[in-house]
Amino acid sequence: MLRRLISLIIVLWLVSFLTFFLLQVIPGDPAQLILGIEAPPEALESLRARLGLDKPWPLRYIAWLADMLRGNMGMSIRLERPVSALIAERLPVTLSLAFAAMFIALVISFPAGIFSALKWNSPLDYFLLFVTQLGIAIPSFWVGILLILVFSLYFRLFPTGGFVSWWENPLEAFRHLLLPSVSLGLVAAAFLTRMLRSSMLEVLNQAYITVAKAKGLTSYQVIFRHALKNALIPVITLAGIQWSFLMGGSIVIEQVFALPGLGRLLLSAVYTRDIPLIQGLVMFITTVVVVSNFIVDLLYAYLDPRIRLE
Repeated sequence: MLRRLISLIIVLWLVSFLTFFLLQVIPGDPAQLILGIEAPPEALESLRARLGLDKPWPLRYIAWLADMLRGNMGMSIRLERPVSALIAERLPVTLSLAFAAMFIALVISFPAGIFSALKWNSPLDYFLLFVTQLGIAIPSFWVGILLILVFSLYFRLFPTGGFVSWWENPLEAFRHLLLPSVSLGLVAAAFLTRMLRSSMLEVLNQAYITVAKAKGLTSYQVIFRHALKNALIPVITLAGIQWSFLMGGSIVIEQVFALPGLGRLLLSAVYTRDIPLIQGLVMFITTVVVVSNFIVDLLYAYLDPRIRLE
């Protein structure tokens, strides 16, 4: 456990260093971007000094890292607000989207994957394989555009975009989140269904499953008490990756549905070269991904006692 925690800290430090270093060496002057190309040299020098850009980058990295360790993520250059406040403001949108998409993916993939494995080489299995292949091949943003055309513009059942807080109006919040969640959830469900089907097929051919059937256990007991638990290990790995993607990679879907989440915030920060905001968002998303992977490792040990966190 201690070694795992140390490795997580090393990963976070490496990401922090690479993020800071790469943002320093890419072309472009943040002060010039803020003040414009016709800004006088005195104003540019003054702004660089105010932002700390006149110091060598190693000194700026040490100061930034020390601030991060104290919980100070800096100030956004463009928005002139604390980065932590901006993240806290946008996080509920991205979390709502990620949880809803993952819920949809799990609800679809578990029965689909299990039935596909149990009905191996049957018409149902071929149909599910075709559907999942289609889900993997079609990008989530394309699914989102199709859903907008059909359910928002043609049937007028759901809004085309935007976000409403769950505290203000739960029904409207659900209506605004359903289409983007389905867009992401369907693609994730396709991957998870494939993985669960393959894993279940491998487990169902194991000797202990034959022994369980010979002992007279019902199909329900064989599947849910013996097969499914062992088949979940690779599925959990993929689900952890999908969760990381949903938290950090839903930029396009947030853009398609005009959701004011972390993805759109990161995109706007990149456009405006708002370095403190980019650094804060990258570190926050990286921390979420690293912690998610750590939780996946803990689930491994629970599902398979032979696996121990040394």
